[in-house]
Amino acid sequence: MVDPPRSRHSSSRSSSSGQGNISPRSHASSAHIKLPIVSLPIYVGDTCHWLQFRDTFEALIVKNLTLSNVQKFHYLIASLKNEAEDLISNLQITNENFLVAWQLVTQRYNNKRLIAMMHAKHLCQMSQVQKGDASSLHQLINHVSSHMNALQALSLNVPVQDLMLNHLMLATLDTETQREWKLNPASRADTPTIAELVTFLESRCRALELLQNTQSLKIVTANP
Repeated sequence: MVDPPRSRHSSSRSSSSGQGNISPRSHASSAHIKLPIVSLPIYVGDTCHWLQFRDTFEALIVKNLTLSNVQKFHYLIASLKNEAEDLISNLQITNENFLVAWQLVTQRYNNKRLIAMMHAKHLCQMSQVQKGDASSLHQLINHVSSHMNALQALSLNVPVQDLMLNHLMLATLDTETQREWKLNPASRADTPTIAELVTFLESRCRALELLQNTQSLKIVTANP
């Protein structure tokens, strides 16, 4: 049994809990087993939480044959907030538009490379552990474990250290070099390796050296 979601225009939707409820029914209904209510997740556009939201929403709503597409659309609206909600805010709630809306959301956030790089970024940004504080040490362990497990679940074709080095190196580059890297074919792979980034930087370095030499010759020629 699915509780009807609140309307898109309802002002009574809670911003604190913000979760719709769905009660999955066991196939062995004759046994009268009452399963606990499963709360639908809320997605606000956080890259690291996308896969969890996608898999849960697909299992509970998208693949739920007892729901019409209009009902699924209402659940989708109730499960999105902020930028994610704005993405589908102009679509009319119709049977056909649910598939359009879900495709828009998945195309926007189903970015394996960005997800991997965000987890690598978090691994490179660890809080300082306070001396003699078990709580902050536990937080560090949980922080590393959660992001490492998330990266392993992505089944990447590059080691984690490549992702972390990629992030650290790209963070030190100037804006123009970062833009050139993003336009480079090697960067368009799901997870470019550190070797591919280094190869690009070496090529970039040679081009800049040639440019600097050319400019030096022009200056000498202009001032004999």
